[in-house]
Amino acid sequence: MAPYTKVSTFINAVAPMAQESQEIYGVPASVTLAQAILESGWGGSTLSRYGQAYFGVKCSSDTGPYATNCVKLPTWEVINGQNVTVMAYFRSYQSLTDSILDHGHFLRNNSRYAAAFNTTSPQSFARAIHAAGYATDPQYANELIDLIEYNDLERFDRGEMAATVPVIEAIGDVYESMGGINSHLGTAVGIESDGPVSGSRLVSFDTGVIIWTSQHGAHAVSGAIWDHYRLDPDVRSRLGAPTSGEIPYSDGVIQHFQGGSIYYSDGTGTQLRN
Repeated sequence: MAPYTKVSTFINAVAPMAQESQEIYGVPASVTLAQAILESGWGGSTLSRYGQAYFGVKCSSDTGPYATNCVKLPTWEVINGQNVTVMAYFRSYQSLTDSILDHGHFLRNNSRYAAAFNTTSPQSFARAIHAAGYATDPQYANELIDLIEYNDLERFDRGEMAATVPVIEAIGDVYESMGGINSHLGTAVGIESDGPVSGSRLVSFDTGVIIWTSQHGAHAVSGAIWDHYRLDPDVRSRLGAPTSGEIPYSDGVIQHFQGGSIYYSDGTGTQLRN
C-alpha cells in the first residue's frame, strides 16, 4: 500500500475517476490528475474542500451537466503580465466524481480544445489545451508536464489500478462503521487536515466530510445538510464543527453543530436553527 501521505492519497483517490473520464471523454487520466493537483493544491483549496470543485471552471449561463451550484471566491490570474487577485464565480458539485467528469465534458465539448484530442501523448495534450487558452499562467503546461512525469501519472493512462486510500484513527473508526468505501461518502480524497474551527480535524470524501473535535468526537456531514453547510462560509463560521450525526426529527433529520443546527425535510428543504 502506498504511504499515507497527501501526495499518494490524492493521486490514488482521483485516479479511478480520472480513468473513468478518460474512457468517457478521451482526456488522458494523467492530464486530469495533474490539473486537479495543480488547481486544487492537492485537494487543499477552499473551492475543492467545500465546493467539491477541483478545476476552477468558471460559472456562466451554461453550468454544464454536472455542476449544481456556483460559489464566489477570490482567484489568482495573470492579466497583462501582472499577477492579480480577482473575484469570480466557479462551478460547484455534489461530489468529486462530478467535478472530474465535468472537466472531461468541458474539454471534449468546447471546440477551442478540439486540437488536443488529436495529440498522441499527455504532454502534447497539456500543451494543446494551454495553447488554446486554458489558464492564464504562462508556465501552466510545463507545470502539468512536470507533475505527470515526476509522479509517473501516465501509468493510469495505461490502466494501472490505484491503491486503496486508508482512513485512520477516530475519523477512520466512524468511516468504517458507516461501511467504508461502500458507504454513501465513497472514497477519501485527502489526508486528515485542519477542520473548520481551531483544533478540529477533517477528512474529505467524494460526497462529504467527517469532522472530529476532542470534545464531540467524529461526525459525518453529507447530503443536503452538507450542501447547506459547505456552500456558505458565513454558515460554516457560525455553526463550527458538528456535535452529532444526523438524527431523525419530525418528518426529516436534524444535525447539531457548535453554533446551532441544520434541519432538513423533503417538504421544507434545509433550515438553520438555533
